[in-house]
Amino acid sequence: LETRYAQRRTVSNSTLNRLNDQVDMYTSKVEIERKNKEALQKAVRQMTKKILDKRRTIGGVNAAKEKQGVIHKQIRILENRLDKALVKFNEALAY
Repeated sequence: LETRYAQRRTVSNSTLNRLNDQVDMYTSKVEIERKNKEALQKAVRQMTKKILDKRRTIGGVNAAKEKQGVIHKQIRILENRLDKALVKFNEALAY
């Protein structure tokens, strides 16, 4: 009877030791993942800040679209001036 009790206690102790080892292992894994998560969150914050800075530098989200509109307007103005100059030139040649 005592040998059975001693065997059970030995098995219980070995099981307890194995479970404690697993707890330690998973605790360290959780800590590693927590540090990885913090590093990734820091990188995301830095990239977000860089993106916002670049947007401010170029003049906002719609800056390219607005600049393109201004360029097209300038092209129309210059084409109109060219047409008027050509009409004047042609009239001068006609006389």
